[in-house]
Amino acid sequence: MRSLIFLTGFVAVSAHSALKPMADESMASISGQSGLTIDQNQRFTIDELSYTDDGNSLKLEGMRYSSQSDPLGTANTTHQVDIVPEGLRVRSLSSPAQFYINAVRIGNGASFGSLTLNYEGTTDLTVAGKPGGGIQ
Repeated sequence: MRSLIFLTGFVAVSAHSALKPMADESMASISGQSGLTIDQNQRFTIDELSYTDDGNSLKLEGMRYSSQSDPLGTANTTHQVDIVPEGLRVRSLSSPAQFYINAVRIGNGASFGSLTLNYEGTTDLTVAGKPGGGIQ
């Protein structure tokens, strides 16, 4: 019932609103900010991840993704999406993060040891159109 009331209200409101053309003089005084910024904060743990094929298995135990400086803290990444003269640009800025695996096992055997990957950085991806269509 609530959906029907919301939909009826939305239709009633949208029936009274319309796009109106603006003169060039009015458009010249309007300013805004381009792009979209997404802030992502993550921390996760996985107790065990296993892959089995024909009775053989690979197990990754005690996996964690977190801040490099604080294993209980979050890793932060900011994604900026923008239209630039070259095309669509996505820039990702990663604060110091850590991906950790406590044990790597084949079957039920002894662990090969732990693995720690520390990283930070900036990634730029630009997608541009080609003359005549397509993506380059």
